[in-house]
Amino acid sequence: MATLNNDVSRVEGHVEAINDYLKKEFEQCSIVHQADRPLTYTFTVENGKKRLTLTIGWPLLADRRFTRARMDHALQDHVAEQMRLHGAAGYHWTPTLEDTNSPRGI
Repeated sequence: MATLNNDVSRVEGHVEAINDYLKKEFEQCSIVHQADRPLTYTFTVENGKKRLTLTIGWPLLADRRFTRARMDHALQDHVAEQMRLHGAAGYHWTPTLEDTNSPRGI
């Protein structure tokens, strides 16, 4: 039971980190997210004129090795820029643990 609770809180923490990041990057936009279990989790950013989506694999959100610090670091790697680039087609973000290593060793 403790493992399930940890998994749920880890996923919720990652979703919160992504949502916070998107709020900063896309001010004045509405942001909704939806679990598309068991494969993906989708975030939709909309301002009335444009609609952008970010899709992330559910296994990454639940990965024990992918900490909140790594998530925060990985998000800084031009996720919003890629979302803008992909436009209506949506951006499927697939960072790896190696991509999230910072010089400080987070």
